[in-house]
Amino acid sequence: MGAAMSRLLSALAWSGRDTMLSLFVAFPRGGSSSLQPPESDSGPDALRFYELEDPENILPAFECVELDLIYNEPPLHLADVIAGWLQQALAAGAKLAWFAFEGSFDFEHVLTADIADQVYAVATRDGVELALADEQREGAAWPETLEAVRRRAGL
Repeated sequence: MGAAMSRLLSALAWSGRDTMLSLFVAFPRGGSSSLQPPESDSGPDALRFYELEDPENILPAFECVELDLIYNEPPLHLADVIAGWLQQALAAGAKLAWFAFEGSFDFEHVLTADIADQVYAVATRDGVELALADEQREGAAWPETLEAVRRRAGL
């Protein structure tokens, strides 16, 4: 996967035992929040699903969920796995989906510039954007990309 992804891979393997990809999905409120693995992924070794409660109603138009995709080994085709899950989320009715590091989620900071370096992929109906290289996530253009996604999603 290359040296350019070293900090990304280190963050995904933070437990020292496995690789965890955290997928966050925003479904329109009242819609389905069901998500099946994409056919292109042989599947994670474990999958955890969480409904994220928004008691302060910061994102009133959305119901947000988190899926932790746990792989015993990093997926060989990481970009394909990530893009496949994002596309599957959109196909299931999500308005917005993104991958970010464990512990990065906060309703007040969804795709904001202050956590942009912790977000490594995002998708809307307009397409999928990947930032797997550390330099891309940490560059000036990535927070601008995420801000544009926020505006289009009405956040």
